[in-house]
Amino acid sequence: MAHQRRGELRLLHVMVVAIILIIVAVPILIFAGIIGGFWFLTKENMERGIASTKGYTAAKSPTEAMDKFREAIHARDYKSASYFTTKSYAELLTKSHANAKELGGYVDKIHNWGENKGLLTDKLKVTLYSIDPFPKNFKSGEAPKQDGDKKAVGAYKWEKPFEWKGTPINFQDFKDLDQKMYTNILRVNAFQPVIKLVKDGEEWKLDIITTPQWEAEVSHFNDRARTYITGLEALWNDLNRERISTTSGLENEVMAALRAAK
Repeated sequence: MAHQRRGELRLLHVMVVAIILIIVAVPILIFAGIIGGFWFLTKENMERGIASTKGYTAAKSPTEAMDKFREAIHARDYKSASYFTTKSYAELLTKSHANAKELGGYVDKIHNWGENKGLLTDKLKVTLYSIDPFPKNFKSGEAPKQDGDKKAVGAYKWEKPFEWKGTPINFQDFKDLDQKMYTNILRVNAFQPVIKLVKDGEEWKLDIITTPQWEAEVSHFNDRARTYITGLEALWNDLNRERISTTSGLENEVMAALRAAK
């Protein structure tokens, strides 16, 4: 027993010494330039490392940049999508990630539930599509064309977002909604017929230019998003309880939740 106890104490002493050496040695190595600072401890690098484990590694070609951006948007992972865009747009995606992911998630759930039940009206299709921060109805187009070593142009193929039954819509029904929330806020201005790409260091990125107006509209979205998320979450819980069973019932409940969130 005494021998075992001495062995445990010896191991404990070794561990304590090792920890002290790490604490003392790392700053010295950093100061000496042997270890490149605390880059590996920053939140940004940890997040980028996590994104890399999901396949969002640095884009080594224009095609990779467009493909990985598309994949991240389809996964509603706006933070990872930001790694494939230039700075100003990346900042919009990053600061909107949590709100856009959650709100978009409830849009998906409610839309899919209504579609599976055959309860989606044209009015609801339009409404849910419009409030989606970044609709996913796009896919890869032709391979981007490079212009020298550091520039390229490409385009996505946009698909029809839903089947339209041709039901007349009274747009007066939308006048009491907050129109600023129904603009596909993270997609607005981002996708012209041609998308420019640039090489940033060793990475290719979509070169999306923001404007002060767009940035202000994104701030408005983030200021208001939580009330919409709360309202749609409550509605989603009701749908899971099978409380709604008619097209008019679903349309009325969704529109009521969105009006209340204004």
